[in-house]
Amino acid sequence: MENSTIVKSVEWFSAALGIILAVGGVVLVFGKKLRGNVLAAWSCVAVAAAFVLEVTAFNFPFYSTMRYFAGPQIGITGVSETDSNVILTTDSSVKAGSIEGGRRFAGLNGAVASVFAGIEFKELETLRMLVRWTDEKGTRQCEKRIYKYMPRENYAALRTRGKISEFSIIFAPDANITTSFDVANLVLNKPIPFYFNGLRVFVMSLLFLM
Repeated sequence: MENSTIVKSVEWFSAALGIILAVGGVVLVFGKKLRGNVLAAWSCVAVAAAFVLEVTAFNFPFYSTMRYFAGPQIGITGVSETDSNVILTTDSSVKAGSIEGGRRFAGLNGAVASVFAGIEFKELETLRMLVRWTDEKGTRQCEKRIYKYMPRENYAALRTRGKISEFSIIFAPDANITTSFDVANLVLNKPIPFYFNGLRVFVMSLLFLM
């Protein structure tokens, strides 16, 4: 089975499981024969606790990248006609340039809560993304892996502090792999989508019930 089919099957299963849990919870709450059942009552409590955990802690990146907590979105619009190393951005005050394997930004002068990287993988199926920045608290970095068939992994949540003087994003395939790839899109401060995972709610419900 192809990787894309596996990923889609898991997503459909997760969504279906979330619906089943929701319907089952309604039946447990309003079913007359089940109201006095202690196991049914604790099952409702377990599912409710797992649901709260899912929409809060497990989706914290969604809330942390909302417009209130992050700066404006900054995307790449093209390459300068006079200098191929100069990258044009949606914010004229932000300067971007090409570096080996990625991009470097200057003049951000604010917080960056997330990075979105749209990658054209071609023959590759996975890629490492390294984000390094220097802010008022020093130089730090964040590394994660991007997968061809998992678009939700194209986002990286960051915790920058204060004014940023240096910000770079570097992409690298695994060792001994020379297959090329293209960075189709790169956006800073793009909100990370809310993701409800029914499979995760089911597992956490069982743990709470135990």
